[in-house]
Amino acid sequence: MGTNDPLIRIGNGFGNITISGAASDVEIFFNETLFNVTFHASNLNPGITWSVNIYNVSSRNGIYPNNITFQLPNGTYNFSASSNNGYSAISNSSGSISILGDNITVNVSFVKVNSSFTAEDKLLGYILPIILIAGIVSVALYYKRKK
Repeated sequence: MGTNDPLIRIGNGFGNITISGAASDVEIFFNETLFNVTFHASNLNPGITWSVNIYNVSSRNGIYPNNITFQLPNGTYNFSASSNNGYSAISNSSGSISILGDNITVNVSFVKVNSSFTAEDKLLGYILPIILIAGIVSVALYYKRKK
């Protein structure tokens, strides 16, 4: 007993049914076979958290250098991979995978996102407010002494 559909496996894949001249009800059990889908990250610092989302199925987090593995049946799935720790995925950050009777591995490459602070940003963000506060305090003290 078997099937020609490569996406379906019946029980252990073999067996016999004998019907001798009469109608018969036969139960057939289908086993869903699961395959490993392993996501492998690269270019992260050890200890950095990263994640993979298989849309409408599951989401998992991992800590680099550990892989993230799902067990899924045959089919096509959309996914996304990311890290919120100053890294951006530059290859296989999202896409579609097709499982057709075998385990698969998806390699995800990350790159460190550089801080975009310039000297001007630091001047405006840190030094200018300090100068402004010092000026206000100086003026307040000046008028307080004048009284």
